[in-house]
Amino acid sequence: MVLSGVAPGTLLAENEEGAAYFQQACTRCHRNPSEVSYAFEGPDAAAEMDAFLSRHHASDPDLRAALIAWFRSQTSE
Repeated sequence: MVLSGVAPGTLLAENEEGAAYFQQACTRCHRNPSEVSYAFEGPDAAAEMDAFLSRHHASDPDLRAALIAWFRSQTSE
């Protein structure tokens, strides 16, 4: 099964990496992912979150992508 051109294993790996990054870098100030993700909803949420995170302690684009994928998986559960 392929979702949006991305293999499911890739999504799982990104989610795990995003969760680990959140635990390592974000929980010092943000204990719950909803404290961050609530501000980013709608069709442009991923792009808006990427722009915000690039200015907010997440300069690595690969880690930002993993973190965004994880945030989005949390809000869809």
